Amino acid sequence: MPVTSGGLWVESDELRIRELLIELKQSGDPALVSDLYDVVAPGVYRWARTQIADDQAVRRIVVNTFVALWSRSRRYDQMKPWTWVTLHALAALRSEQVAVTRSDRHLATTPSSA
Repeated sequence: MPVTSGGLWVESDELRIRELLIELKQSGDPALVSDLYDVVAPGVYRWARTQIADDQAVRRIVVNTFVALWSRSRRYDQMKPWTWVTLHALAALRSEQVAVTRSDRHLATTPSSA
């Protein structure tokens, strides 16, 4: 669902995003991922930035969102475009949080070399 408060998603882009997702589903043309990225990435980045402060983690979330959109493009089923993007962004966020948690656990159990 487009969120307009805070400027995270731009509702007017919804039709263009739907068109790109449908074209991507039908053709599989990788150039369409670039077009989709141009329209969607700024909103995904801003949203991810509200969830995590680490800029590198936010960038990984954006990249992983688009990897998922690309790899699952054949499954797009005409749901609202921002819902589709948001589902993949949430999955990327969760993966990032799991990776951070694992890293933190590893650091906590690794003896320091003092």
